[in-house]
Amino acid sequence: MKKFLMLFATIALFFVGGEAVQGAESINDINIDDYEHEITYQDDEITVGTFGNNEEIAELLENSPTAVASYSPLNTDPFAITPFATGYGPGGVSRIDVASSDNRTIFWAVTPSTKWPYYFEGRIQLRYYSGFSRDALVTGIGAIGTSSTGYIRLNAHKGGKATLVGNAYDATFKRYAVVPNVSSAFGASR
Repeated sequence: MKKFLMLFATIALFFVGGEAVQGAESINDINIDDYEHEITYQDDEITVGTFGNNEEIAELLENSPTAVASYSPLNTDPFAITPFATGYGPGGVSRIDVASSDNRTIFWAVTPSTKWPYYFEGRIQLRYYSGFSRDALVTGIGAIGTSSTGYIRLNAHKGGKATLVGNAYDATFKRYAVVPNVSSAFGASR
């Protein structure tokens, strides 16, 4: 019964998906209010939201002019930062980028390589240069071959590093690990 409910919810949300009101030409042109989105968490410091299965947002992240063609999981430097990161692995593709227009909006997308509809559960680890750290829960569901997309808006302007980690689970409860350590710098010293 759980599998049926998960499959039904995934298919229903796939057809609801986020639609653009106004098309953006790059990740820096995105005005969050121009896209159908849902705020999933908000406090004084951050706002976390989801665009659902908005393929336009996923494509903007994929075609970002600052994109890195691949990511090497062999990098042992925990403070290594790239301006845009894409991770490829057997579990799928994950992306994270910070809009350079304000350095306060972090966009993320995951495309799990599932053979069934999926549920993604992950977090964006925010590590501030001041030493403060916090994690923001990000989730999404989708059909085969679709991307789950979302954002974090930093209400308090602090610099640091954002890292996307998490797992996708298909309708058979098989786990697909998102490539770890996909990170980008944000804030004043970016």
